[in-house]
Amino acid sequence: MLIHCFAGCPSAAVILAMGLAWSDLYPAEMKDHAPIRPGQRWVPRDVLLAVSREALVALIAAETVAKGEALSAEDRKRLRKAALVLRNAAREVGHAC
Repeated sequence: MLIHCFAGCPSAAVILAMGLAWSDLYPAEMKDHAPIRPGQRWVPRDVLLAVSREALVALIAAETVAKGEALSAEDRKRLRKAALVLRNAAREVGHAC
């Protein structure tokens, strides 16, 4: 989005005059993300967050099994999803799994 005042006002003043904030100019899912540089396919912080979440799923499953408890069908399905996300993350950075 391009904000320009032909009278020479700063962009921040135009946004404020419209009763908006900078954050209102971006979709909700983009507000907390760092910008992607040209040629970059993903934001490293987002990848680390996804990997940490999936690793937690794997840890919980491992601890459940270590206690001698069986994983439910739904838990096994979620663990497969975690494994897929982790494998895809590894491939994305050039590691063949």
